[in-house]
Amino acid sequence: PGTGKTRTIIALISLLLLYACKLLVCAPSNAAVDEIMRRLVRPPAEGGGVYDKRGALCAPNVLRLGPGFHNDLRPWTLASALASQNLDRDGAMSLQNSLIERANIICCTLSIAGSSALVNSGAEFDVVIIDEASQGVELSTLIPLRSKCKSMVLVGDPRQLPPTVLSRLVLQMRYNVSLFQRLESLQYRMCLLATQYRMHPVISRFSSEE
Repeated sequence: PGTGKTRTIIALISLLLLYACKLLVCAPSNAAVDEIMRRLVRPPAEGGGVYDKRGALCAPNVLRLGPGFHNDLRPWTLASALASQNLDRDGAMSLQNSLIERANIICCTLSIAGSSALVNSGAEFDVVIIDEASQGVELSTLIPLRSKCKSMVLVGDPRQLPPTVLSRLVLQMRYNVSLFQRLESLQYRMCLLATQYRMHPVISRFSSEE
């Protein structure tokens, strides 16, 4: 922890948007998705947003899908946009598809990446970015691939908490091994963030050894 994984994700998003990429940003938990959302929607004057071609911060067109979001992010959610309009079923569906199509960045949990709202919209993404990838079971990590993405980036720390699995049977079948961990075990090429910024090196060393 503290090596700048989320900051790296924001920098990657900034770079990909310069190439007009449409992005799907996911994580296993709502908390992780919300943290990325906050950094994207925070006013540029407060250090939020993404970098444009001139290196200046600007606000991206981002949309949060699914329930479980923190209330401070409500203005950027699909649910809020639909609730503000008095539309019939067809009208709501049309608006929903339009909002998803116009957004440069869609943020949601891994499970919501397979929701009817996203699947029925027909949206296709150039890149899928998955944060906390080491905490998601492998099958959940595969859900965003339904978007027919061209590339997928996994971000995580295999030394932190593994996926939560309660069944002893599936534990025996190694269902608690994430795709991130499996790729690491196969010596798939990874980019290591080796500098820790969150705490004094002595504290970091103690927690690592313990």
